[in-house]
Amino acid sequence: MSNASFPSLHDASLDVVAVSVIDGTCVVRIAGVSGDLPTSAWVELTCSQLNSFFLVVDGEEIQGNASSGNVQDGRIEAMAQSDVFRLYLAGGMLEAGGILSSSVIPRVVHGAFPHPDAVRESTPLDRDLADALHCAVFTHVSLAVEHKEIVIQLLASADSMSIPRSKDLPRRAATVTLQGISSCVMRFDASTVGARGPLGNVRNCLVDEARGVLWFYLENGIVEVKAERALIAFG
Repeated sequence: MSNASFPSLHDASLDVVAVSVIDGTCVVRIAGVSGDLPTSAWVELTCSQLNSFFLVVDGEEIQGNASSGNVQDGRIEAMAQSDVFRLYLAGGMLEAGGILSSSVIPRVVHGAFPHPDAVRESTPLDRDLADALHCAVFTHVSLAVEHKEIVIQLLASADSMSIPRSKDLPRRAATVTLQGISSCVMRFDASTVGARGPLGNVRNCLVDEARGVLWFYLENGIVEVKAERALIAFG
């Protein structure tokens, strides 16, 4: 995929980023605001066979510039076996490597990544619950810029306080919702994507409740988020 075939993204706005760590895919949705991309359109960039992912965001800065366009530029670097897409933001940067494709689609109220409904029976994520996510399987993560929210999906041990000893150990779904994002940093590489051995791909999960910071230390990857609220729901 070349820059010549890619629409101009200057003064567009990053809307949603969704990554499937298990499937090795990333979808980035960008909305037309005040630049060359029409306000009636979204660009969806899909990256399959994901071999690297990096995102750094200042939540206040990126949302504060959303109405005027928080995208400064978007570039594609052609590589031998895959491509690298870089999105330069007012308040951050996104980089994804893999097999890239893009499409321009109509902008509607509810698109491909609607804001998730409030999770029932969610509870504040404290240190004990974070500790129970050691050795979980980190499967998906999504960022919704408008809502200043990050949603992380995992498969945790069915016994929330146990350490898995077998790949066949029963697991249950867990959803971590981070609201009021101040900042986030995410990095995955090829050894992170798709990794889920007997002990999962979450090496450690830590939360600093006083500072409002959450860390997921992954198999050769990391997620660090500072947010006003951190909630978790099981099942």
